[in-house]
Amino acid sequence: MSLSDIASIGSLISGLAVLISLVYLSVQVRQAERNQRAVMNQGLIGRMVDNVFHLVDPTLADLHFKAMMDVEDRSGTEVLRLMNVAIAMICPAMDAWVQREAHLIDDRMFAIAMRPVRTMFSAPVYRAIWPMVRGAFPRGFGEAFEKELSSIPLREEPIDLAAQLQANLASLREGAA
Repeated sequence: MSLSDIASIGSLISGLAVLISLVYLSVQVRQAERNQRAVMNQGLIGRMVDNVFHLVDPTLADLHFKAMMDVEDRSGTEVLRLMNVAIAMICPAMDAWVQREAHLIDDRMFAIAMRPVRTMFSAPVYRAIWPMVRGAFPRGFGEAFEKELSSIPLREEPIDLAAQLQANLASLREGAA
């Protein structure tokens, strides 16, 4: 075997090593992208859960409940609190919108982030709050959010949560019997 043959074999082995390195790098990049998406999703869900826990506070829970039940008689302080609740609930939706625009989350995760906001803004009181908080958000998001709002039907009547719970319990008991 000549020196030229050995050099050719060495060059072939070197080329294979580069190819294997590129395949490995490609796998690593894909895994890093999946991990980054998971972190983004986890952060978004964490912010949504934090918002829900804030609404458990008795003062905010009562205020939010009355808004969802279409109670319109409000003091100025209550309206301000509702504005802040709306802003806090819209912020994760805006974050999701920004992340989706940057292709950091997919449409499924965006839809998950929008569900609480869609439910909230089906209530006329919150829909009436939107023009009051619109200025707190960037124009691009505000336009996209208004388009989203136009697809959310206004709830015609408030949902009697206590009655719904009783009906669900009765249904469960009937199914267990």
